Amino acid sequence: MKIDEIGSRHEQLTVIAESDPVNSNAMWLCKCDCGNETIVRGSNLRSGGTKSCGCLTTKINELGNKYKFLTVIAKAKSVNNKSMWLCKCDCGNMVTVRSASLRSGNTKSCGCIKKKDEIGNRYERLAIIAEAEMVNGIAMWLCKCGCGNETIVSGRNLRYGGTKSCGCWGIDKSSAQRGNKNHAYIHGRDCGFGTKEQREFHEHIRERDNYTCRECGKTQEQELTEAGQRLSVHHKDGDHFHNVDENAVTLCECCHSGIHGELAKIQAEKDYWDMMYRIEQEANNERE
Repeated sequence: MKIDEIGSRHEQLTVIAESDPVNSNAMWLCKCDCGNETIVRGSNLRSGGTKSCGCLTTKINELGNKYKFLTVIAKAKSVNNKSMWLCKCDCGNMVTVRSASLRSGNTKSCGCIKKKDEIGNRYERLAIIAEAEMVNGIAMWLCKCGCGNETIVSGRNLRYGGTKSCGCWGIDKSSAQRGNKNHAYIHGRDCGFGTKEQREFHEHIRERDNYTCRECGKTQEQELTEAGQRLSVHHKDGDHFHNVDENAVTLCECCHSGIHGELAKIQAEKDYWDMMYRIEQEANNERE
């Protein structure tokens, strides 16, 4: 049975209305003592996992603090009520980092520590031949594809398999899965890989999910600021041409890469989502 939270107060948050559920989890619109409004999951309110709109974090003065290779030198503009700090890396580069990422240790440098020993490495069709200029503190690499083209790719996309070629792999796959070989053709249409219809479907899923990662809650604005790209659309059954709403979910790059990394261990993407569904159902049953 769902708990009615309207009017309840949790730390600095007062629940003022019910919001649309996310993954069957009850969500509530709350007003913070600072005046901002934010949407929070009911379980996070009751457990104390979320105490404010994020303004509590902004009260911590990080100036002069040292985290691994980063020294905080100035306050930066907040993003979605999240405190951001300008840091100088030991290598000399500047990077803007979220306060929580500094304290948790998720961000240890401007990205330079991830650059070691990558030149000469090979990922799928790509061989790393040189270091490229960093983008938003993310290590970038100049790669030569097996087809002969050169392309610049982030280290994370290479290591997690997000980018396997200069783009020729997608073209090859698209050609191989057109016509009656394409899953979508069964339903009377040939969506193709990377076509206008495919892009429109991805945008539809992002809009359906309120431009928010369904795993960690990161918004598209945050993803653009931190990773320089829009949120990803993940196909649960691994078939990128199976474009139906129930088969797609919006994820940030980090969660998307993490899921594919975990799925590589268990050898079946469907097993992962079946497991998540069972866990979610068990949690719902416990709440009831």
